[in-house]
Amino acid sequence: MGIIILPESVTDNIRSNFNWRRANPFGALKTVAGFPGLRMYLTVTLLYGIATSVYAAIWPFFTVERFDWSPGMIGVSLTIYGVFFAIVQGGLVRPAIARFGETKTVIIGFCFELLAMIMLALVTNGILLLFLIPVASLGVIGQPALQSIMSQATPNDTQGTLQGVLGSLHSISMVITPLTMTFVFSVFTAPTAPFYFPGAPFICSAVLIGLCLVIFLRRSAQPVAPNTAGE
Repeated sequence: MGIIILPESVTDNIRSNFNWRRANPFGALKTVAGFPGLRMYLTVTLLYGIATSVYAAIWPFFTVERFDWSPGMIGVSLTIYGVFFAIVQGGLVRPAIARFGETKTVIIGFCFELLAMIMLALVTNGILLLFLIPVASLGVIGQPALQSIMSQATPNDTQGTLQGVLGSLHSISMVITPLTMTFVFSVFTAPTAPFYFPGAPFICSAVLIGLCLVIFLRRSAQPVAPNTAGE
């Protein structure tokens, strides 16, 4: 089925030769980061990954601490997020990019994500939190648009390397976030906390998203070299 529906798009004209120097995460990152403008986008990707991984890192702890939710209620909330995530990812990303373009879609996604993080940090009602989940899922539209921008700025024979680097950055963020965000959560929920604030990790994530937005706006104001390799 994959052979019929997804034929190989890499031809001999654009296929890059194997190089041991690139056959590792550091070599691949060095190769991709060497293209004009991609370093900033890769930085944004890593910061965004660290910020949004906060859901997986602290959601059960946060909802139990703030709302005294049962495991079943936690499961319901995660199911709602998964459903809306699929709806946004499958049904809204392409229309959003077609309507606004990649750059504006990234900005819109980051703004929704920033708003959601702040509201999640401050909400004190569990039912209201459930209604905030669809708002949080709307932030998903920014990530595919950002990846599209990076893909367009990367030569055809390096697209696979780019995807590998993005996967590595995602894995790195999944290591960093549980260590940092659970620490922040423990500090602000402990008896010795300077003040009680279970939503502190979401504020940290909001700061990171705001930083992503600033970096992206500064970089998007500069022209990106078009992808001409292999054409």
